[in-house]
Amino acid sequence: MYDRGRAAQMQIDARTLEQGTTIEADVCIAGAGAAGMTIALDLLGSGLSVVLLESGGPARDDQNDALSEGRMTGIDTWDLRRMRIRALGGTTGHWNGWCRPLMRQDFEQHDHIPYSGWPLKYADVVPWFRKACRTLEIGEFQWDADERARATGKRLLPVSDIIEQRYYQFSPPTRFASKYGPVLAQASDVRVLTFANVVDVRLDDSRRRVDGFLCRTLTGTTFRVHAGRYVLALGGVENARVLLASRSQQREGVANGHDVVGRYFMEHPHYYRAIGGVHPSALDLGFYRRGESDWRRPDGSAVQMLGALGLAAEVSRRERLLNFSATFQAPGTAPSTPAPVVEDRLPPAAAQALVTRGRGGYETTLLTVRAEQSPMPDSRITLTAEVDALGMPRVALDWRIAPEDDVQMRRAMVLLARELGAKGLVRLRVPGDATRFVWRQDPGGHHMGATRMGRDPKVSVVDVNCRTHEVQNLYISGASVFTTGGDSNPTLTVVAFAHRLANTLRSERRQERSTG
Repeated sequence: MYDRGRAAQMQIDARTLEQGTTIEADVCIAGAGAAGMTIALDLLGSGLSVVLLESGGPARDDQNDALSEGRMTGIDTWDLRRMRIRALGGTTGHWNGWCRPLMRQDFEQHDHIPYSGWPLKYADVVPWFRKACRTLEIGEFQWDADERARATGKRLLPVSDIIEQRYYQFSPPTRFASKYGPVLAQASDVRVLTFANVVDVRLDDSRRRVDGFLCRTLTGTTFRVHAGRYVLALGGVENARVLLASRSQQREGVANGHDVVGRYFMEHPHYYRAIGGVHPSALDLGFYRRGESDWRRPDGSAVQMLGALGLAAEVSRRERLLNFSATFQAPGTAPSTPAPVVEDRLPPAAAQALVTRGRGGYETTLLTVRAEQSPMPDSRITLTAEVDALGMPRVALDWRIAPEDDVQMRRAMVLLARELGAKGLVRLRVPGDATRFVWRQDPGGHHMGATRMGRDPKVSVVDVNCRTHEVQNLYISGASVFTTGGDSNPTLTVVAFAHRLANTLRSERRQERSTG
């Protein structure tokens, strides 16, 4: 049994524990990234004792990162090992700070998007989005582009209401290890265990409650955490992996009675250099260029922003399209104006039209499009026969995108191009064949959906409170619970839902006390 007299040492290297130790707590959180650390911070002073488990240590190292190795069996895009950081703070250690919340329309059910429709509304999450903005050190929860443009002294493009003006805010970025790690290390009611890996979720005899997390270190130390409630906050791939690999009592794993764990995996496909065109040199794109549209907080500090363009929600519904946001390539990163480059991206007559209309010169431009994908049950995470140094099965990630998604996205780009061209702003060339679009993703990754939220256990893993349908005291936090992914970078939404889950855990504690 863990000696509570050691509680003064609140950050503990699990490799120093005695073999077979059992640690007791009210709440055990596996994963000390943005989600797990947010929950632990919110539970400070709640009367709940918390154990926070982290696979790595204070800094990234190759030995721990090797535990994330896996295979891409579908769209082969990333190196899974490089995408995730097994260290305090998780992938906030290489996050670039992009912040936008999921939008109102992203929570709604759409007939043209299979398996869409969250079991809660956008308004239900707004209070937690506001709190997440503070946690991630960005500006207030205010996403009206007209108001923000006025605040920055920049102009929006004069487009019709077919187009929705959007923008990103950029966190410094917040490195959770350095920003919040010391707070948790000094807390009297949180114990942080580093180099601690969950290798099995053990259930009680009823199979309806978790009885403990079996944990192991790379040095061979095995220990157990026994708690009242358990949270998996290990990341979009690892959450599913641990549930599937916990087969000591059930062949299908934990919380997987309907074979949903690992399914509906989603990403944000990025279109790079597929859509290009020209615009007049005099066109003011300041709002749409990072670093040129900063706005000031009352204390004088700056928050960087980047304007974006999307389709209005009613247009997307009418045209039966997926969501997307398009940003202009930053100056200096796109080719300049020689004719061969322009001709490659736009018919020469279109470029010449801008020049002969008396507007002076022109510049080439490229768009980066961050797109939504529709959920697919066959886009999934499974286990392989290969094991890592802990004896855990490695994953195979079969990422798939529905062919209809390509068609929808090309249609969306055509609508955007027509509007910009009709207004004489930017003349874009959209490839005539959807297969010419390029799906790519930078290191970092937006791993979503593999333990998705919903009302029906046949197509979801967790309920509206992020509690697993099948196991009463097991919760999941992170982008893996997303029902649909929208087009927004997920970090702000992940932190918002972590705040919301922490509130749920606090509320349940109060209810237990009131009922004796």
